[in-house]
Amino acid sequence: MKTPKIKLLTEPNSYDLWLITFGDLLTLLLCFFLAIISLNSQKIKELVTKRTISSPGTLLAQPTSGEKRLWLTLSENEVESDNLNSLLKTKLAGLSKAEKIEIADVYIEVCDLSEEFNDEWKWHSSLERVLTLKRQVVDAYRLPNLKMVAERVLGPYCQGLSKKGADVIAAIGLKLRKV
Repeated sequence: MKTPKIKLLTEPNSYDLWLITFGDLLTLLLCFFLAIISLNSQKIKELVTKRTISSPGTLLAQPTSGEKRLWLTLSENEVESDNLNSLLKTKLAGLSKAEKIEIADVYIEVCDLSEEFNDEWKWHSSLERVLTLKRQVVDAYRLPNLKMVAERVLGPYCQGLSKKGADVIAAIGLKLRKV
């Protein structure tokens, strides 16, 4: 009787040889793309800084025109307060009693100044605040539709709002017209 030949595991089969070539190809592609990214990292950093300097924040809607607006600024305590609705009413009450006016449109900007949270959380917090402010503004001023309100979420980039005051995290721009 013949003894069967034992096949050694060290002998490669002809149909397994392509795996070696494929592995080499993937390694070369990985090295190629890493080299491209490392060579262009400076240019990528320049583009990112240029983007954040030129237009910080996420623009959700564009204000209708460049006309003058009455700006109401809110600190963090005012935004987080329970009586924000009445606060918004009182900020405009003196002006509306003097003349017969109505609100043509509203522009809201919100950022987050907190130091203890990361940037991702600041974006989330700013978005939540802008939506809360939008609801409060619509309720306080009895706006007929939500299309009259444009929002801009600034996240951690409060440079534009800091010009309006040191601790300002929200600004509401009202375009008024006489009735």
